Amino acid sequence: MNFLKKKYNHYTDQDLVKFISKGNEAAFDELYKRYAEPLYRFFYKMLYQDEALAADFCQTLFMKVFEKMDTYNPQLKFSTWLYTIASNMCKNEYRRDTRKQPIIHLSDNL
Repeated sequence: MNFLKKKYNHYTDQDLVKFISKGNEAAFDELYKRYAEPLYRFFYKMLYQDEALAADFCQTLFMKVFEKMDTYNPQLKFSTWLYTIASNMCKNEYRRDTRKQPIIHLSDNL
């Protein structure tokens, strides 16, 4: 029965999004295959070269994408939407990270 399985690797990202919006998990798997590795490398580069953090962010990104797929505008390029979300996740992490740093006062160094 494996020969009946539909192949999604020749569809555009926009086509895959349409399939996903109809509940097709195989189409989501194809998007994941296309973008997981490049996004992992993006997060690794942007997040202190921390492998575990990059993997966590990649996982979180795809969960967000699945949950928010209805907010994607098919008139726009899917990869731009995806990387915008990834970039915003990094910016939020930078903001959280700066709050964790101890505040050093000039008087402490004197």
